Amino acid sequence: MINGFLSSKNIDFLQKTHTIFVSNISSTPVIITKLFTIPKLRDYKYDILLIYDENNIKFLKKEDKASVYSILNGEISNISYVSTSSELENIFK
Repeated sequence: MINGFLSSKNIDFLQKTHTIFVSNISSTPVIITKLFTIPKLRDYKYDILLIYDENNIKFLKKEDKASVYSILNGEISNISYVSTSSELENIFK
């Protein structure tokens, strides 16, 4: 869902919206990550910050949803959980 959303945007969308895409790939086996995940991510037209730490609890999550953190003055001002491109689009309006 996020790849589809970001692929439909201009290459500078994340920069213009002051957004960082963070993806936790800890649950992916290392061999799959090295052989398939990382090479595929390199083909995307946007940057992705990857988390490999299986015990990472820095980001809240909900099953089958993407967590979207809004930060204002260096503090989290809102956390949204989205499961569709239209929900994600609404965050950037």
